[in-house]
Amino acid sequence: MKTLLLFTTLFFSTFVLEDATAYWGGTLVYMEVLPFWVAYLAVGGGIFVGDMLLYTLGRYGENVKFLGLILAKIHKGIEGHTLYHWLSNFVNKNFIFSIVVSRFVPGLRLPLYYLSGRNSKSIALFSVLCFLLVSIWTYGLFTGLSLLKTKFAFISSFSVYQIFIIVFLFFLVVLKIFTILVYSFLDKAYLYKILSLRYYEFWNPNFFYIPVVFYYFYFLIRYWLPPNSISCVNPCFKYGGMSFDSKYDMLSKFKSFDRYITKTVFISPLVNKDEIDIEKIMKEKGLNFPLIAKPDKGHRGYGIKKVSNLKELNDYFENTKEAIIIQEFIEYPYEYGIFWLQIPGEQGTIASITRKSIPLIFGDGLHTLRELILKDKRARFIASVYFARHLKHLDTILPKGEIFRLGIAGNHCQGAMFENGVGDLNEAVLNKITEISSSIEGFNFGRYDIKFKDIETEEGQTDFKIIEVNGSEAEMTHIYDRKHSVFYAYKILFYQWKMLFIIAKKNMKSGIKPISFFLFLKLYITFFFKTKLPKLSD
Repeated sequence: MKTLLLFTTLFFSTFVLEDATAYWGGTLVYMEVLPFWVAYLAVGGGIFVGDMLLYTLGRYGENVKFLGLILAKIHKGIEGHTLYHWLSNFVNKNFIFSIVVSRFVPGLRLPLYYLSGRNSKSIALFSVLCFLLVSIWTYGLFTGLSLLKTKFAFISSFSVYQIFIIVFLFFLVVLKIFTILVYSFLDKAYLYKILSLRYYEFWNPNFFYIPVVFYYFYFLIRYWLPPNSISCVNPCFKYGGMSFDSKYDMLSKFKSFDRYITKTVFISPLVNKDEIDIEKIMKEKGLNFPLIAKPDKGHRGYGIKKVSNLKELNDYFENTKEAIIIQEFIEYPYEYGIFWLQIPGEQGTIASITRKSIPLIFGDGLHTLRELILKDKRARFIASVYFARHLKHLDTILPKGEIFRLGIAGNHCQGAMFENGVGDLNEAVLNKITEISSSIEGFNFGRYDIKFKDIETEEGQTDFKIIEVNGSEAEMTHIYDRKHSVFYAYKILFYQWKMLFIIAKKNMKSGIKPISFFLFLKLYITFFFKTKLPKLSD
């Protein structure tokens, strides 16, 4: 009875956690709880049946009424992703190889077996391959554990649970290393993503900012400030200019300098989009296509899209539930991030100037866009971003001399290149930005994103447009210039956060109150955990 129960448990557990169940079955054999062939048939049989079910789901699932609706919805959400197309092409071009590789690489089996069925690959060949591979894999795993017992007798003193944990962790590490090697071999974009870790500019922000988080709490204690104190750094903005502040409201504070502000229209999420007369609004504001559409509350360039006609704009409306803004598309060729810093009562200064540039790909008449991106010395390190953005053009061979722009958004995480731009702008431009900043009462800390028509104009000419203003969460983005070290980057970040708290302390002493802690917490949680912004931009 016990044997039958374990057999059934192992068999059906493979449908949920295949690898973990295989290790558990091997451990039961190792500890002589189950005979070798009982565990072998339970694990191997369960895995094989699961493989065939995945294939069947892919091939015939859409023909089942209720299931078909679910699958159709899933397909609609994933068919635009680069990985989906890459895996589908991989199955079509390398069917046998893809099945063999997926047996030994965690994470590949589900999509590749499902796509094998969806792409109508031979069911006979698929079943034979799976049967052989499952037999070899399961037998090899169980035999390996038996050899482990023979070679390392001291392990016999461990309990069945300890053995399972040891075996599971060992295989987890080995398979992880193997997975990285296989993915790197199969997908060059994945390889360069691994190699990009050499440069801190490509590190995940959640990892990169760990030291800053500790520094943040250090300053809270040092200056005896509440976490919500940063909301009073810029009293001119509702919440200090944080990510959950309205971009439209922040730009509106600069309306006295209308000549330098990008024309912007706010669309509330509460209005019925079907009743909005977009053409009338555009005419009133003097806007023409193309336009830029983006979330009114956001960060890291998420959700920015260039729309060239009314249909594209309406599609953007339909796909968002948040407030949005539409702006004139400024075709000026130069973009800079200019950081303003002012301690209340003292003279302000421009603390950072960042030159932003979008990488360009030059066609040679021989290689596809995909190949040219992977050949570019910088673009290849964030190829996955460009691949997802230009999915439809990846296999297009660019004519010789054709220039292909890889993006529009001047955000680092969207692929823009940041360099230290000190010395690029003339005195007249810097004086004008200082004049604008100083005239806005309560604007102490933040960054302008500005486009310039020309940076080599004669002294006195100041032809530029402010696209966006960022407040208390803004970065001095020149830190992402690869010429600098990670230690320099942290030095600048620590400095700007120190200044942030000095300003907050001074404002609170003068009677300016931050928003309540509970409101701060609510806004933070709502924006960062509940607001769904599309991470990919144009």
